[in-house]
Amino acid sequence: MESRTWKMAVAVPVVTLGDCTANANEMVRLSQEAAAAGARLVLFPELSVTGATCADLFGQEVLVQGAFLALQDMMSRTQDLDIAVAVGLPLAVPGGLADAMVVFAHGRALHVALKQYQPAGKVMQGRRWFVPGSMLPETSVRIGGQSLPVGGPSVFRMDDMSLCLTVGDDVLAPLPPYVQQVASGARAVCVAAAIPALAGRSDALGRHLATESFRLKVPFIYVSAGQGESTTDQVFDGTALLARAGQVTPLSGRFLNRSQWRLCEL
Repeated sequence: MESRTWKMAVAVPVVTLGDCTANANEMVRLSQEAAAAGARLVLFPELSVTGATCADLFGQEVLVQGAFLALQDMMSRTQDLDIAVAVGLPLAVPGGLADAMVVFAHGRALHVALKQYQPAGKVMQGRRWFVPGSMLPETSVRIGGQSLPVGGPSVFRMDDMSLCLTVGDDVLAPLPPYVQQVASGARAVCVAAAIPALAGRSDALGRHLATESFRLKVPFIYVSAGQGESTTDQVFDGTALLARAGQVTPLSGRFLNRSQWRLCEL
């Protein structure tokens, strides 16, 4: 019997903090390259439209509106590509501002995933700016003429592949949202993150995802923010990897001073 594979891409763009237009341009370019290589989906890191380390700028309406306009621009500019694109941005939803991933293809929004838990520590201070998705009512948001449900974990389909999206450190939560999503039929878990690099963290994360891929019997595709995000007290390494059946395959070089993307097969 013929074995069918499903191709997707992970991409780590060089980010210009707060410049949504520049970031959109770079992600459109990488999406075009991934589409030409046969990818059906390209996964970008968490908050890739604005950059993840904008800090209190997330409280500025001009940045939030600029991110939404950049999202609409990307939807328009990729509508002729045979690929779905998953990008991260601060998204105004009923109940507050959410750390969101939006999937779109052929000019239409397909899916919205919210970060369910927000850290409140000294380093990761997401709760200062974003409402945890787990605290929001299940409602809907309108993007590009499409009304999409938000609030609770959900599964979406691409071709004949059922996928779920996990945002940021939700992948390390005591009860990660992907557990419910895999139980609901997701055949792969896509993780879009912007987690600072620490000594040994990349290896520990790889071991965690390898264990989860073995336990839940689905592949995990992980990508995190890279060049352009680093601040005086945080460093981002642009880690991307595929964990499948307890084994880990690196999909990126770490600490590169350029954008990068790579195909993987599910």
